[in-house]
Amino acid sequence: MELVQKQDALVVSSIKEFVKHKSFVDVAPTVRNNINGYPFITFIDDKNVAENIYFSKAASEKVDAGTPVDKALMSQHQIAITKNAAGEERVKLISNSERIALSDLF
Repeated sequence: MELVQKQDALVVSSIKEFVKHKSFVDVAPTVRNNINGYPFITFIDDKNVAENIYFSKAASEKVDAGTPVDKALMSQHQIAITKNAAGEERVKLISNSERIALSDLF
């Protein structure tokens, strides 16, 4: 999957694809909050550079600081890449959306 945003599109990918694309190898063990109370997970790449990925507004209502970053938490979320009004790229952790496979309908 290509992790490049085209125009105003929202690009969604699995966390697994995202971490592979960004060469992340570690993650902080718990969800943390910034000074304004917004929750995030810190990912660390293979050069030991950290990047904080924040939860979307809707997803942030379901996590608290101190929540363990484990398989259960990661399986409930995916990555969304979009641009804000100023044209800056934003990466967010979003809740998995409910979907029905089209192949199941035919």
